[in-house]
Amino acid sequence: MTTMKALHVLKNSDLTAAPSTRVELVEKPIPTAGDGEVLIKMAATTCNPSDLAYISGQYGLTTNYGSVAGLEGTGLVVDAGAGPFGDTLKGMRVACSSKISSGYDGTWAEYMVTNANQCMPIIADIPDDMAATLIVNPFTAFSLLDRAEELGAKAVVQNAAASQVGKLVVCVAKRRGIKVISTVRRQEQKDRLLELGAEHVLITSDADFNAQLKALSHELGATVFFDCVAGPDSAAVLTNMPISTTAIVFGRLNTDAGDVLGGHYSVGHMIFADTRIEGFWLSSKLIGIKPEILLARSAEIQNLFKEDALVLDVRGHYDIENFAGAMDDYALNMSKGKAILKF
Repeated sequence: MTTMKALHVLKNSDLTAAPSTRVELVEKPIPTAGDGEVLIKMAATTCNPSDLAYISGQYGLTTNYGSVAGLEGTGLVVDAGAGPFGDTLKGMRVACSSKISSGYDGTWAEYMVTNANQCMPIIADIPDDMAATLIVNPFTAFSLLDRAEELGAKAVVQNAAASQVGKLVVCVAKRRGIKVISTVRRQEQKDRLLELGAEHVLITSDADFNAQLKALSHELGATVFFDCVAGPDSAAVLTNMPISTTAIVFGRLNTDAGDVLGGHYSVGHMIFADTRIEGFWLSSKLIGIKPEILLARSAEIQNLFKEDALVLDVRGHYDIENFAGAMDDYALNMSKGKAILKF
């Protein structure tokens, strides 16, 4: 076989268009690995909010229209270019991130070429579903908690906590002794987090939400806010947190927000509450990461999965012919689980 099936990105200037209108199923040659690279026969990949932002031209990387999208996945290394690390990986099952930042094709294809140092050997007996999601969400959750510890936080607040990152934060923070106040929109989302062991979950639509958040965040000393929404609701959360709070903005689910926190957080609060707002972008953290650091964090994450300390909710499995439609469903139901593309 010399060709493969893949999903190309189509240019669509309509920001309200469904994700399925932004991709096209194509047949194209199987790529070859160059120096320092490996060829991976993909087993599974997934769709993240960052993937949806990328295919719509709203990500921090320039969208390569006419090429394959997909930021992460898992598969078998079937070939390697020159370089010792690639040779070591040949024949191994790996979790991998793509080289779309360098103009390469991504993971939404039957085969993919990426850098050998962007692959993590699968050392635990975990299924492809989990292996396909070992990079974006876990590394984000771990990195956010690393930063909270650097800032000396005893507790953190997170919004959109029913997301996969939010669930991981709940699980990992408990092991680190960090209290978490999670905010969600619906009762079923609260129930799911409580099943996972969350201690403090608030529903944003409750009439006394602001009062609950203010009292609890001050009681626990929550001085870090993990914000993946970046809109008016985020500003309301930050307003009710203690002085000297740091907001770490790592997403923008509120697509209308052109300004920081939707322009709803006042300068007066910034000054008199001694607030700090900083951004977090995982892609910039992974670029140039040393292999030994990558492998150590990978082993830590996989062991937590193996011990059932981390969970993955899956909404459905799809083949490449039906994945575009699954992306539409995922865009509307992110908190209900991942859409997994299986090969």
